[in-house]
Amino acid sequence: MNQKQWIPNDESLEKNLSYITRTNRYIAGVVFVLLSLIGLVVGQLLIGLAAGVVAAFVAQRVIFASTRNVFNAVADTVPASELHHARVFNVIDGLCVVSGDQRPSVRIVDSAFPVATVLVGDNGKGIIAVSESFVRTMDRVEVEAVMAHLLWRLRMGHPQLIAYFAGLGSVMSKVGLSALVSRLSEKALQQEMVLWADIAACQVTRFPPALISALEKSALSQDHVSCGVAEALCFALPIENRSDTNRVRKVSNVVMARPLVAERIAILKEI
Repeated sequence: MNQKQWIPNDESLEKNLSYITRTNRYIAGVVFVLLSLIGLVVGQLLIGLAAGVVAAFVAQRVIFASTRNVFNAVADTVPASELHHARVFNVIDGLCVVSGDQRPSVRIVDSAFPVATVLVGDNGKGIIAVSESFVRTMDRVEVEAVMAHLLWRLRMGHPQLIAYFAGLGSVMSKVGLSALVSRLSEKALQQEMVLWADIAACQVTRFPPALISALEKSALSQDHVSCGVAEALCFALPIENRSDTNRVRKVSNVVMARPLVAERIAILKEI
């Protein structure tokens, strides 16, 4: 099977970031037009235009500020130790040499579940967060497969998309429009994003059984996961091993349908 056939040609960092830019422009445009029309109706068109410009700018800044803060709870966790977590660092360094990616920082999250997720810090740089359970549970080839999955998601700008919808949801909830953001995020964050990351990881490692094994080990744990919006970017979640009714995940008005572990394993076995 040609793995390239599984990944759409338009899945790219530029495409995902342009989605954010377009949405921001639409919001600014709606705010500007709305206030301009109000000014026209009350006979103060110039004031309405000026207010529209100011309000559109303020809305952009508020959304941007809210977006920057959504990952703070995880970003402020304990930095990983290059001595005690050497396997994770060595694997990431090897993958970054091959791909040309900038080395992300690595942090440790407090969870009994084998958490492995990605996010971006306030400086815009990528972060990989794992739990001690993940480090203990996974062997080297499994760590490599999962890190390849996460690095691809960083490369495609998935954390920026998640952060944007979380920040937008926080702002829109104040004016009663959180449901709109939920619908937008569900449309933009397709469950295939997780599958594409799996396929991309297999392209890098050339060993699908490692990713399958990591999924199977994750499925054995049913411990609770709590890492805020970064849950949407986790390699695996305990809820994904239960039933079809639980495939939709909602965190901070971000709605994302994730494939079940069994589905991911079945696809990987076809490679």
